Amino acid sequence: MKKILICFFTLFLLFSCVLADFVEGEMPVWAVNSDTAYGLQGGEWSIDFSGPVTYGIIDGLQVGTYFWIWFAQIPSIYAKWNFIQETDSLPAIAIGGKFLQAIAENSSKTAKLTVQYFNISGYVSKKISEKLYLTGSYTYNKFNFSTSSSDFDNFILNTLKDITGQEDPTSISNITASLIYQMSKSTRFMMEGGVNIYDKSYYYASPGFEWALGDVFRLKLSVTTFFGNTNIYYPYINMRLRFK
Repeated sequence: MKKILICFFTLFLLFSCVLADFVEGEMPVWAVNSDTAYGLQGGEWSIDFSGPVTYGIIDGLQVGTYFWIWFAQIPSIYAKWNFIQETDSLPAIAIGGKFLQAIAENSSKTAKLTVQYFNISGYVSKKISEKLYLTGSYTYNKFNFSTSSSDFDNFILNTLKDITGQEDPTSISNITASLIYQMSKSTRFMMEGGVNIYDKSYYYASPGFEWALGDVFRLKLSVTTFFGNTNIYYPYINMRLRFK
């Protein structure tokens, strides 16, 4: 963990030397790992290297796809609608979701595996001050699978039960809360925490930073800690282009 933190803050100092400013009025559409209630502006693109490629149809309504997994023949769709705009007294409220499907067959086509995943989420975000944003969200995740063998179906299901400790491992809900603080015109600090609701709950926390490097390039670094009998530390880096 100590080495991860040293590398993290070394990169922080290096990238601080080449910073530009966030575009005026650029709302934080994403926190560390999860969405906020804010959406892209109409005609705006976001090309996320580890997330979706997204287009703003109109202000607050965005659609996209996880482009890179199409190379593995896994179609996907992502959408979010900020249907209540933020005002001085009201928070921004949005709904969103994603869907993907993967199909695998052996060469003789005698065995087949179909996997489907979708989720639906609700988001509430509020700009507390000129520099501080808060977001809360709830997400319902559903995972379906089928094979050409009922015995193999049962084997996969029992394996998932052993891993998650949940009676129904195909349905998972999670609640997240995030804080985004505008440290400067070029740097945002982010803190995200969440709980995955199983029969046994799992918690995580993700502190991180996002930098504006030029007018369109955005860089995000964080370290996620999954809390359990043995804590697991997961460093995360993501790059994104945002432009009209």
